Amino acid sequence: MDSIEGKFKFDRSRACMVGDRANTDIRFGLEGKLGGTLGVLTGVSSKEDFVSGDVRPHAYLDKLSDLLG
Repeated sequence: MDSIEGKFKFDRSRACMVGDRANTDIRFGLEGKLGGTLGVLTGVSSKEDFVSGDVRPHAYLDKLSDLLG
């Protein structure tokens, strides 16, 4: 994340990591100190993983299209 931020003038506080795996995608967003993390329940991790696991996203959705309304 540091190399991306430096090379592209990337502001990590304005970014959100979206992913379906708590232990990889969401962990990357949290450890990279991104502005937010969003878990999506269309892949590997379940709602229970996101709610009660060691790595928890800031929010989660059933599917990404739920953002559209």
